[in-house]
Amino acid sequence: MEFAATVEDAEEGAALGANVLWVSSVEGQRARGARATLAFHEPGAQRLTASVVDAGGLAASASLHLNVLARGAPVATVLRPAPGSTFNLGEELGLECMAMTERGVRLQGRAVQWTSALSGPLPAGDVVRATLSVAGEDTLRCTAVDSATKVSATADVRVTVRATRAPSVRILRPEPTEVFVKQGEAPPHGASVRFAATAQDFHAEGGAGNLDGAVEWSRRPRGIRWAEARP
Repeated sequence: MEFAATVEDAEEGAALGANVLWVSSVEGQRARGARATLAFHEPGAQRLTASVVDAGGLAASASLHLNVLARGAPVATVLRPAPGSTFNLGEELGLECMAMTERGVRLQGRAVQWTSALSGPLPAGDVVRATLSVAGEDTLRCTAVDSATKVSATADVRVTVRATRAPSVRILRPEPTEVFVKQGEAPPHGASVRFAATAQDFHAEGGAGNLDGAVEWSRRPRGIRWAEARP
């Protein structure tokens, strides 16, 4: 695999590129020069750093992260959930991992295993639904094993699990279309518009509780507020 680094220096210019040193966090020093062709021997995650020191002893470096696959390993990618997604504790979420073998076959069923860094093992399968039982910053990992080569690959996604389940609110009226009201005009232009919403509290005993009486309305930019629900 080919790598290239660009070096700029006020005194030595691009010639300093010849002194670039390529170092792997796993395999150590690999090459020297602004361009390098490298073959990696250790599978797994590693960091490759290009560093250079000028004649005055000033140093600079840049790094990139690599995932080196073992020979015969599938390629795994998490499609769902999206990185940075937020979920409520106990909420059901969809998981999807696309894992392709070298032969172009998508791995399915128990060939794909899911785990949560906080909640532990999750249901197996390339497309499954699961719930997370521990709140916090979590990492979900899918591990795919090619039964033909017995080699595995992993893919991770980071999500946030909220400790409490937030209430839900839904506007019932008006319909989700724009409504224009002219003050002082005869109907229908000056007709009043009825607003209605419903809200639920998922922490209520015996199931979701009704929060319609706690709904507050606001209008911007004037900031007029209503403190009652319109069932």
